[in-house]
Amino acid sequence: MNKALGIDIGGTKISYALIDNNGKILNEVEKISTPKTVDEIVNVLKNIISKFEQDIEFVAIATAGAVNNENTGVIGSTANLACGYKDIDFQSLSNKKVFIENDANAAAWAEYRIGAAQGYNNSIMLTLGTGVGGGIIING
Repeated sequence: MNKALGIDIGGTKISYALIDNNGKILNEVEKISTPKTVDEIVNVLKNIISKFEQDIEFVAIATAGAVNNENTGVIGSTANLACGYKDIDFQSLSNKKVFIENDANAAAWAEYRIGAAQGYNNSIMLTLGTGVGGGIIING
């Protein structure tokens, strides 16, 4: 069974858990406060990843802010994340492939694939937390 480490980085907390290829969460979701500096964020992410790296095929990170088209990095961060957050080299955090996606887009895709929007070709997801976001699925 393929496993991924799913990490959600928000303005106030970082949540993470192991996930199987069907989207099932395999352990208790753990949460910690989002550090205030880039160096602390990088250290926290490295520590989280090192705990699971032997058991996973890749790391999937959902984050506030704009993500590049290659899903490898952040190109625009939000004001509630540390200055320099967009400059983090996420690929260097693991020996495994690291995928990055905007958190609202990730939530929209998850609902479309395995959640409340499953079976529908079109859906809209609004996220309300420290920030506000949204994702749209059109024609699948």
